[in-house]
Amino acid sequence: MTFNDVSTDVRQSLDTRTQADQLLTKHMEQLETTSMIVVLECFNATSCSLQKVELDLLSVVKFLSSFFCFKRGRNLMIQKRRPIRIC
Repeated sequence: MTFNDVSTDVRQSLDTRTQADQLLTKHMEQLETTSMIVVLECFNATSCSLQKVELDLLSVVKFLSSFFCFKRGRNLMIQKRRPIRIC
């Protein structure tokens, strides 16, 4: 059963549904925050690499392609908002 299941289950008390909804919201916010930190670290690493004087154009394309691929995958993960299992 997921937090989402509990929060929409009319057989559960209002308090239980409210708590499940609050926990789901809290976990999604934490996931989004953690995900943003990972993206920013990746962006910073890419930025630092792109500032190297001896960098060639092919490496620039590889760094940017890798970053955009990573970011696209992260966005898909957040959009799907996979349920968080509680038991």
